[in-house]
Amino acid sequence: FSVVKITAGPKFIPQSIVAIDPRNKYDVNLILLTKKKVTSIPRASDMIDPGDNVFVVGKRRELRAFGDFLQGDE
Repeated sequence: FSVVKITAGPKFIPQSIVAIDPRNKYDVNLILLTKKKVTSIPRASDMIDPGDNVFVVGKRRELRAFGDFLQGDE
């Protein structure tokens, strides 16, 4: 397992964590969310917006897929 920081890309469409459902769709867990220099433990209702940094734990393949999603490439 690895922990990585992924920045949501400019093409990413803002969504709540519950709508993204990263644990079930990508098999990754969000551990921290940084929005405008404020870091917090993410809640299901939190929104991820372009430019936000998300710290994620998971296997490399799943992390890559989730990173592609946050870049707006999926």
